[in-house]
Amino acid sequence: MSIRLNKQFMLPIVILILTAAVLLSACSQKSGELQPPKINYGRDMCDRCGMIIGDARFASATLLMDGKYLKFDDLGEMLAYHRENPDVQVAAWFVHDYPSETWIRGETAFYVFNQDFQTPMGFGIAAFKEHTEAEKFAAEHKGIIYNLEEVHLQAKMMKKPMP
Repeated sequence: MSIRLNKQFMLPIVILILTAAVLLSACSQKSGELQPPKINYGRDMCDRCGMIIGDARFASATLLMDGKYLKFDDLGEMLAYHRENPDVQVAAWFVHDYPSETWIRGETAFYVFNQDFQTPMGFGIAAFKEHTEAEKFAAEHKGIIYNLEEVHLQAKMMKKPMP
């Protein structure tokens, strides 16, 4: 005995299944959470100095209030750009966790500074998601740990000119 379903019965079921799938996929994403930009390493250029962004460990970005992203090849370049352009309003800061090279929010990162530490543009700043990782790195490299506000102040004192 075969069950034959008519088209009038199947159409509402198909629509219901498709609607449920769309709703479930929308709910699975963290709506409203600000996302970092996509950087094409070896191709995208720093919005401050114009150099190619090549090393994820030091790449950073800001999401502006108007929805535009600015991308930088060095954490110090990001800080310098915003020091030089204080009228630019930032919605979110994004940096890479030095050990894992994954994007993290700059507002919650721990920054290790040592002027002798080699970074793409010589600012000597690395970002970390975990304070313990920052402490370990700071001890190994004789660095100082800062939060975002403190590293902004440190960058103001550096006053590194554009190349």
